Amino acid sequence: MDDIKRPKEADWAPGTLDRTRRAIGDIDPLEAEVMSKKLGGEIMYEKSPSNSTAKPSTKGTGRIVRSSGSSAGTSSGSAGSSSSGDSGSSSGSSAGKGRKKQEELININPKFSQQIDKIMMSDEYGIKPNYGLFNFIKYFQQNGHEQIIPEFCTVTLKHHIENLQGFITVIKTLIQMAPATYKAKIAGGNEIKFKFLRMVAGWNMQTIKLSHIELMDLPQPYVVQDLIPYVRAVYKVLIQVYYYGESKIPKIIKEIYTDEIAYPDAPQDKLSSMAKEAITQWLYIQNEIIKKLYPLLMRMCSDTYEEYPDFFKTKVADILKFVGLHKYDLLLPEKDKPAGTDAKAEAKEKPAVPKRPVKGVKDGKQYTIPVDAALEAVRSGSNPELTTRQKHTRECFVVAKEGADKAKIESEIKNMPNYFADYDTTVHFISEEELKRDHSGLPHGGFVIRSGKTGENKETSHVIEYSLKLGSNP
Repeated sequence: MDDIKRPKEADWAPGTLDRTRRAIGDIDPLEAEVMSKKLGGEIMYEKSPSNSTAKPSTKGTGRIVRSSGSSAGTSSGSAGSSSSGDSGSSSGSSAGKGRKKQEELININPKFSQQIDKIMMSDEYGIKPNYGLFNFIKYFQQNGHEQIIPEFCTVTLKHHIENLQGFITVIKTLIQMAPATYKAKIAGGNEIKFKFLRMVAGWNMQTIKLSHIELMDLPQPYVVQDLIPYVRAVYKVLIQVYYYGESKIPKIIKEIYTDEIAYPDAPQDKLSSMAKEAITQWLYIQNEIIKKLYPLLMRMCSDTYEEYPDFFKTKVADILKFVGLHKYDLLLPEKDKPAGTDAKAEAKEKPAVPKRPVKGVKDGKQYTIPVDAALEAVRSGSNPELTTRQKHTRECFVVAKEGADKAKIESEIKNMPNYFADYDTTVHFISEEELKRDHSGLPHGGFVIRSGKTGENKETSHVIEYSLKLGSNP
């Protein structure tokens, strides 16, 4: 190393590189020479504490300072400008050229920062560049350790936007294709699937798109801090449904598809195509956006490192605070009821016309009847899990038009979605005179039963029962 030419004016004062040495360790002369050949630039030295003009020691003083002709993709610095691990190009700084004052990243323990960096540099996530043995050079640049791969911002994030928009569009299409009666349920229904449809249809992509446009207007290299608005905007919509359960979203979509194809004249092929596309788009969102952006979200809102998906369980409060949401803004699974069973049984005295006109039917009434076995099971305190079909049956009294196909009428009534199809339904064909004589009133009645257990070991059973009998309930 003694024969390497060293410009006198480039020597550093004793102790200048102590901070850098503590951060990345010593570099011996041979290693420094190899690195200078691979990366370009020249080798600089720290003066000896005993003699400022003496040659450097053979250990701990050789350092690479990259010249203006250094390799592409890295920041440059003049021979005499870099004095510590914090110096270098200012283009990665939040206060750099072309950048407005930005929100600061939270302070984080170096150990956790290294863990987050490691997964960001991994092939699976591909967020930060990985220089292998030469990753230490990032610390010679301002915010160098927070730099992002340019293609991640210009290509990957744009692809995320396209898929998010596609998912919203296909969900809106499923809503538009629904019959009027199902649209009414979507608009006001309390079931999870209807809340899901309303929530996704209300997502606005404008904030996400604008944040990406503003990101593209910034000078490269991009740094983690630049992505805060984008990451916040993306998770503000996705976190609304994430906690319901990622794997449950495809089940909701399948259930919506099943509901819609049960209606007569439903475009089954198109609905099938839309449902498949919605599930495909969601799986992309789940695996490529929610998961692959999580290291960035963690760096922006958490002061500790957590594995995926544990991060979303342990850092709920931090995540919601970062995106500006409350837990009441989330679609959450229904809580398990306390030990016990609710049973609502409508008695036989509730006549009503079928929910949709049936071709060939002149008039008719139907009754919802509690199943005796279900009533007794709930009253016994055994806390049974009962389906709709196990709780009630339905009985219809129909006046058919002259010449109508009674078998077809019976089949259409029994298979009417969202009303008769979920019950064991019996259809009786009677005359108009019988209908007026025996089924013209509007009585109503029923039972509400609640059973449950108390005690330290749930050893005591209780049953509360209410009943209702109305002579007329128009």
